[in-house]
Amino acid sequence: MPPHQSDHAAPDRKCFLSDLTPAMIQKSIHQRLETPSPRGGTLNAASVRREFGILRSIFNWAVRMEMLDKPPTQGVFLPKEPEARERTASKEDIERLLFACDWDGKSVPKNSTQLIMLTFLLACKTGMRAGEILNIEESWIDGSIIHLPKEATKTRAKRDVALTDSALRLLQLARAYNPDSERIFSVLNDYARDALFSMIRDKADLGPVKDSNGKIISEGLRFHDSRATFATWAASPNPRTGAQRLDVLTLARQTGHRNLKMLQKYYRPTAATIVERLNKSEENDEDPIFLTFSPP
Repeated sequence: MPPHQSDHAAPDRKCFLSDLTPAMIQKSIHQRLETPSPRGGTLNAASVRREFGILRSIFNWAVRMEMLDKPPTQGVFLPKEPEARERTASKEDIERLLFACDWDGKSVPKNSTQLIMLTFLLACKTGMRAGEILNIEESWIDGSIIHLPKEATKTRAKRDVALTDSALRLLQLARAYNPDSERIFSVLNDYARDALFSMIRDKADLGPVKDSNGKIISEGLRFHDSRATFATWAASPNPRTGAQRLDVLTLARQTGHRNLKMLQKYYRPTAATIVERLNKSEENDEDPIFLTFSPP
């Protein structure tokens, strides 16, 4: 291949890097939005936007290296960023998932389906990404802390993850399932995670709910919602003490978020929960603001 030539930039032919135009990039984006997704349907806007971000970084590097005069990504319109998800796993959801995979959540898993459920629970307890959990090695574990090397994180920054007693118990069960491996979840991979969790979810009847026109009226549960489940729980007040479990900066350290705006997308209290908190706060407030508007 000649220098600076790309075989992925144009949708229908090979071309030199310098021949790329914003119109070609735009056409490629539209085609990606129509590409079938392994999970069904087509690639979503968030995936395409992430791919574009990688392309933009490559082209900006090419400009710095004087391979291009200007990046061909200038002036390209991106698909609208999708609305943030609102789904988290409730206690009832967890019970239905456990029943669907025939596991009590306390004994050593008997098969890979139950082990996937264990990884989901561990993510709910720690806020770790699925990929981080699947790559955990014995050498990373130091008592109640997991030392994640930068190579294992999405942000390429090392991070320490705190483990509660219940998270430690789950980790012990995973060790017992696969006792002879340095990598605790070596029997699993990303494909198995997606396929098996989808199977458990559908059996538990926790998939998306659609109306008569095929529009989603209730989001289905996804493995990645486990991080939001943890973040929402950790940022919420303890019902017994009223104290916030983790402040926002500590929560960001636990989950590995550098951008607090992104972390906000993982905080998903339900409207019913907010109503309950407001009512409880009003009961405990000696001078609730609403009294100001009460009739004499």
